Amino acid sequence: MTARASQLLVDHKRNDQPRVLLVKLQYLAAVSKAMHLKAQVLSHELAVETYPSEKLDVLRATHAELQQRKIKALEERDALQAKLHLYRHADAQYQSIAKEYGVVLQHIEEKKNWLTSLDV
Repeated sequence: MTARASQLLVDHKRNDQPRVLLVKLQYLAAVSKAMHLKAQVLSHELAVETYPSEKLDVLRATHAELQQRKIKALEERDALQAKLHLYRHADAQYQSIAKEYGVVLQHIEEKKNWLTSLDV
């Protein structure tokens, strides 16, 4: 009797289990696809609720304004980088003048502070 039960179990594992696993795999793939589609639907519903048609014009205008600011900031950055490059590669005479100018500005600031201390 146990030999017969063992034989039935072996036959089941050999013959039926691969077919059952294949069906289960197909079922899980279908469930996964359905959940993915449900997530996409919910994402689109959320987008519709978040961005109603009345606000799209405002969003477009804001986007255009931000793009313009970005372009302007990039242009300013490029101009400053060019000036920095020129300063770093300037000759020694120009660099000494720039350093002297920095010292003069520092002295001016010190004199301003001294004058404000006299007003007290």
